[in-house]
Amino acid sequence: MLSDQQLERLDGAVLYDMFYEAGTMLGGVLIDLLNRTGDRKWFEEKLRLEEDREAVQPDDRGMQIRTKRRWDARRAELERL
Repeated sequence: MLSDQQLERLDGAVLYDMFYEAGTMLGGVLIDLLNRTGDRKWFEEKLRLEEDREAVQPDDRGMQIRTKRRWDARRAELERL
């Protein structure tokens, strides 16, 4: 896992791709949980994830890093379920 300092040094396009992929990975976990449990709360969380993703501007590096970290932590938490 890259440190915040390493993420800060990445090219803008690379950082944005990593941010976006973190959302894709969390989304996959949420859909898997929805499929396994049938609980709609996972679908609702996936919708909020998409809204969060749309709110982050491509040039807002700080928000990309903070959001990526939050998504990575949430994915790790859900993968333990």
